[in-house]
Amino acid sequence: MASVRQLLVISSLVIACILVGMLAVGVSLMERRLDAQLQTDSENAAATLALLISAQPDAAARRRVLDAAFQQGRFAELALKPDEASAPDFQARRPARSVGDAPGWFGALADIQPHQAVRQVAGVGTLRLTLGLEPARDALWSHVMQWTWLALGLAAFWILFIVALGARVRRALSTAASPHD
Repeated sequence: MASVRQLLVISSLVIACILVGMLAVGVSLMERRLDAQLQTDSENAAATLALLISAQPDAAARRRVLDAAFQQGRFAELALKPDEASAPDFQARRPARSVGDAPGWFGALADIQPHQAVRQVAGVGTLRLTLGLEPARDALWSHVMQWTWLALGLAAFWILFIVALGARVRRALSTAASPHD
Protein backbone atom coordinates (compact mmCIF):
# COMPACT_ATOMS: atom_id res chain seq x y z
CA MET A 1 0.00 0.00 0.00
CA ALA A 2 2.93 2.34 0.71
CA SER A 3 4.24 2.07 -2.84
CA VAL A 4 0.76 2.88 -4.24
CA ARG A 5 0.61 5.92 -1.95
CA GLN A 6 4.07 7.04 -3.11
CA LEU A 7 3.07 6.60 -6.74
CA LEU A 8 -0.06 8.70 -6.22
CA VAL A 9 1.87 11.45 -4.40
CA ILE A 10 4.53 11.58 -7.12
CA SER A 11 1.97 11.61 -9.91
CA SER A 12 0.03 14.35 -8.05
CA LEU A 13 3.18 16.46 -7.84
CA VAL A 14 3.89 15.93 -11.54
CA ILE A 15 0.35 16.95 -12.44
CA ALA A 16 0.57 20.02 -10.18
CA CYS A 17 3.82 21.04 -11.91
CA ILE A 18 2.19 20.57 -15.31
CA LEU A 19 -0.80 22.72 -14.30
CA VAL A 20 1.42 25.48 -12.91
CA GLY A 21 3.57 25.32 -16.06
CA MET A 22 0.47 25.55 -18.27
CA LEU A 23 -0.67 28.62 -16.34
CA ALA A 24 2.76 30.27 -16.58
CA VAL A 25 3.15 29.56 -20.30
CA GLY A 26 -0.43 30.65 -21.03
CA VAL A 27 0.04 33.95 -19.20
CA SER A 28 3.38 34.58 -20.90
CA LEU A 29 1.91 33.96 -24.35
CA MET A 30 -1.07 36.19 -23.59
CA GLU A 31 1.22 38.98 -22.35
CA ARG A 32 3.23 38.85 -25.58
CA ARG A 33 0.07 38.79 -27.68
CA LEU A 34 -1.42 41.76 -25.82
CA ASP A 35 1.85 43.66 -26.03
CA ALA A 36 1.98 43.18 -29.81
CA GLN A 37 -1.70 44.11 -30.12
CA LEU A 38 -1.15 47.27 -28.07
CA GLN A 39 1.75 48.26 -30.33
CA THR A 40 -0.36 47.70 -33.45
CA ASP A 41 -3.34 49.56 -31.99
CA SER A 42 -1.11 52.51 -31.03
CA GLU A 43 0.30 52.77 -34.53
CA ASN A 44 -3.17 52.48 -36.10
CA ALA A 45 -4.62 55.12 -33.77
CA ALA A 46 -1.74 57.48 -34.55
CA ALA A 47 -2.22 57.00 -38.30
CA THR A 48 -5.98 57.58 -38.05
CA LEU A 49 -5.63 60.68 -35.87
CA ALA A 50 -2.88 62.05 -38.11
CA LEU A 51 -5.18 61.70 -41.10
CA LEU A 52 -8.06 63.35 -39.23
CA ILE A 53 -6.08 66.33 -38.01
CA SER A 54 -4.37 66.87 -41.35
CA ALA A 55 -7.82 67.32 -42.90
CA GLN A 56 -8.76 70.10 -40.45
CA PRO A 57 -8.60 73.68 -41.73
CA ASP A 58 -7.12 75.35 -38.63
CA ALA A 59 -5.55 74.80 -35.21
CA ALA A 60 -8.87 75.22 -33.37
CA ALA A 61 -10.50 72.45 -35.43
CA ARG A 62 -7.50 70.18 -34.87
CA ARG A 63 -7.71 70.86 -31.15
CA ARG A 64 -11.43 69.93 -31.12
CA VAL A 65 -10.67 66.64 -32.92
CA LEU A 66 -7.85 65.78 -30.51
CA ASP A 67 -9.93 66.75 -27.48
CA ALA A 68 -12.84 64.60 -28.68
CA ALA A 69 -10.48 61.68 -29.31
CA PHE A 70 -8.94 62.04 -25.85
CA GLN A 71 -12.33 62.27 -24.14
CA GLN A 72 -13.21 58.78 -25.41
CA GLY A 73 -10.93 57.48 -22.66
CA ARG A 74 -8.77 55.26 -24.83
CA PHE A 75 -5.57 57.29 -24.54
CA ALA A 76 -3.25 57.65 -21.56
CA GLU A 77 -1.48 60.51 -23.33
CA LEU A 78 -2.15 62.55 -26.45
CA ALA A 79 -0.04 65.46 -27.67
CA LEU A 80 0.40 67.58 -30.77
CA LYS A 81 3.49 69.77 -31.09
CA PRO A 82 2.85 72.14 -34.01
CA ASP A 83 5.53 72.97 -36.55
CA GLU A 84 4.75 76.67 -36.14
CA ALA A 85 6.02 78.20 -32.91
CA SER A 86 2.99 80.53 -32.75
CA ALA A 87 0.44 77.70 -32.88
CA PRO A 88 -0.75 76.33 -29.53
CA ASP A 89 0.34 72.88 -28.34
CA PHE A 90 -2.20 70.22 -27.44
CA GLN A 91 -1.24 68.14 -24.42
CA ALA A 92 -3.55 65.80 -22.53
CA ARG A 93 -2.50 63.17 -20.04
CA ARG A 94 -4.63 60.84 -17.97
CA PRO A 95 -3.14 59.57 -14.72
CA ALA A 96 -2.68 55.80 -14.42
CA ARG A 97 -5.94 54.27 -13.28
CA SER A 98 -6.67 50.97 -11.66
CA VAL A 99 -10.30 50.99 -12.72
CA GLY A 100 -11.42 47.78 -14.36
CA ASP A 101 -11.71 44.11 -13.64
CA ALA A 102 -8.08 43.53 -12.67
CA PRO A 103 -7.05 44.32 -9.10
CA GLY A 104 -4.43 47.00 -8.55
CA TRP A 105 -1.70 44.56 -7.46
CA PHE A 106 -2.06 42.66 -10.73
CA GLY A 107 -0.97 45.70 -12.73
CA ALA A 108 2.42 45.58 -10.99
CA LEU A 109 2.85 41.90 -11.87
CA ALA A 110 1.62 42.11 -15.47
CA ASP A 111 4.38 42.88 -17.93
CA ILE A 112 2.35 44.99 -20.34
CA GLN A 113 4.25 48.08 -21.39
CA PRO A 114 2.82 51.28 -22.83
CA HIS A 115 3.74 51.95 -26.44
CA GLN A 116 4.11 55.47 -27.69
CA ALA A 117 3.32 56.09 -31.33
CA VAL A 118 4.67 59.18 -33.07
CA ARG A 119 3.57 60.58 -36.43
CA GLN A 120 4.85 63.58 -38.28
CA VAL A 121 1.82 65.25 -39.85
CA ALA A 122 2.88 67.30 -42.88
CA GLY A 123 2.18 71.00 -42.42
CA VAL A 124 0.75 70.46 -38.93
CA GLY A 125 3.29 69.07 -36.48
CA THR A 126 4.26 66.00 -34.48
CA LEU A 127 1.53 63.81 -33.01
CA ARG A 128 2.36 61.60 -30.02
CA LEU A 129 0.00 59.20 -28.34
CA THR A 130 0.01 56.41 -25.82
CA LEU A 131 -2.93 54.08 -25.41
CA GLY A 132 -4.22 53.31 -21.92
CA LEU A 133 -3.18 49.93 -20.55
CA GLU A 134 -6.42 49.18 -18.70
CA PRO A 135 -8.14 47.11 -21.45
CA ALA A 136 -5.03 44.98 -22.00
CA ARG A 137 -4.52 44.50 -18.26
CA ASP A 138 -8.18 43.52 -17.82
CA ALA A 139 -7.97 41.06 -20.72
CA LEU A 140 -4.85 39.49 -19.18
CA TRP A 141 -6.57 39.29 -15.79
CA SER A 142 -9.56 37.56 -17.37
CA HIS A 143 -7.21 35.12 -19.11
CA VAL A 144 -5.38 34.38 -15.85
CA MET A 145 -8.66 33.77 -14.04
CA GLN A 146 -9.88 31.39 -16.76
CA TRP A 147 -6.63 29.38 -16.62
CA THR A 148 -6.68 29.39 -12.83
CA TRP A 149 -10.24 28.04 -12.69
CA LEU A 150 -9.33 25.42 -15.27
CA ALA A 151 -6.31 24.34 -13.21
CA LEU A 152 -8.37 24.26 -10.00
CA GLY A 153 -11.06 22.20 -11.72
CA LEU A 154 -8.48 19.72 -12.97
CA ALA A 155 -6.90 19.56 -9.51
CA ALA A 156 -10.30 18.89 -7.93
CA PHE A 157 -10.98 16.15 -10.46
CA TRP A 158 -7.56 14.62 -9.74
CA ILE A 159 -8.20 14.68 -5.98
CA LEU A 160 -11.54 12.93 -6.45
CA PHE A 161 -9.85 10.38 -8.68
CA ILE A 162 -7.14 9.75 -6.06
CA VAL A 163 -9.72 9.33 -3.28
CA ALA A 164 -11.82 6.92 -5.36
CA LEU A 165 -8.74 4.98 -6.45
CA GLY A 166 -7.47 4.76 -2.87
CA ALA A 167 -10.84 3.44 -1.66
CA ARG A 168 -10.91 0.87 -4.46
CA VAL A 169 -7.36 -0.29 -3.71
CA ARG A 170 -8.17 -0.61 0.00
CA ARG A 171 -11.27 -2.70 -0.80
CA ALA A 172 -9.30 -4.89 -3.17
CA LEU A 173 -6.53 -5.39 -0.63
CA SER A 174 -8.98 -6.14 2.20
CA THR A 175 -10.85 -8.62 -0.03
CA ALA A 176 -7.61 -10.33 -1.03
CA ALA A 177 -6.42 -10.48 2.58
CA SER A 178 -9.66 -11.91 3.98
CA PRO A 179 -9.87 -15.72 4.06
CA HIS A 180 -12.24 -17.29 1.56
CA ASP A 181 -14.88 -19.65 2.93
